[in-house]
This record gives sequence, structure tokens and C-alpha cells, in this order.
Amino acid sequence: LQREANRLGVDVDELRKQVALEVITAHPGSYGYDVALTYWAMWSLPHVQTHAGKAEFVASLSAAGEDTLPESMGPGRSVVIVIASKLVMLVLFLGSLVAVGIGVLLLFRRRFDPLLGPAAFLAVSVHAYFLLVALLQSAQNRYPLAVWPLQLAIAGLLAARAARSIGESGS
Repeated sequence: LQREANRLGVDVDELRKQVALEVITAHPGSYGYDVALTYWAMWSLPHVQTHAGKAEFVASLSAAGEDTLPESMGPGRSVVIVIASKLVMLVLFLGSLVAVGIGVLLLFRRRFDPLLGPAAFLAVSVHAYFLLVALLQSAQNRYPLAVWPLQLAIAGLLAARAARSIGESGS
């Protein structure tokens, strides 16, 4: 790549950018699919697998002629851990969508809720981060960890608002 960049008289990074943009322009549907897949992968933690799932994945890599396991794969885990991890991420994903939806409704109604407003802002931030990562690069398992505190804050704010609503309806 460096040799080609030198031949063309451009910087290697500029050449990489040109090639990437040409590929994206030539295949926008494939790029969109890759972005959607990467975005969902950050929510679904595909490398968190059971021992059997990991063995099946390794076998599929071998069948495809690949002999290198992705570093992010990690060890196989128990079924309980895998189900719990994926369930937590699904709940956080759905909760963040609810927070965004409520935030949009509050915005249109020109109202502010001290718990739901911040939850909506944080949820938009998390989705924007995941989308930007998906648009610009292939995600790694560690990328969702950067927004884990925000996801917990969203869940906490939604739970606090639900508890407040239940308390208000009971009195």
C-alpha cells in the first residue's frame, strides 16, 4: 500500500480513504447492511457464546479456511451467563428505544420531565455512538463498554420514573 501511495504521490491514509469511499460508493447497499449488522452486534454481543457455540464457530472458521480465532471471542461461557448477558443487553436496548420515544413525545408536547428528559438525552447519545462506530469502523467487543455507564443511567432514570409514577398513582 505504501508503495502504491508513493507511486501516486499521495499519503497512505489518503489512499486508504479514497479506496474506502470508492467501495462504499460502488456498493451502498452492502455498506448499509454492514453498518446495520455492526450496530446490532454492539447490542447483541455475538462473541459471548456458550462452549458449544464457540466450538461450532471455530468449526465454521476452519471450514472456511480460517485458522485464526478473533481475539475478542474469549472463552466459551455457561448457558446461564450467555442468556443473562444477552437478556440484559436486550432490556437495555429496548429501554433506550423507549427513552428516545418518550423524549420525542415530550419534545413535541413542549414538556420536560426531570427523569425522562435526561434518560432520552443519554439514550440518543448511546445510539449515536453505536451508529457512528458502525459507520466508521468495524466494532470490537470492548466498544459497548464505553457507554455502559450511560446505559445503566438510562435504566436507573427509567426505573426511578416508573417508581415515581407508581407512587403517585397509589396515593
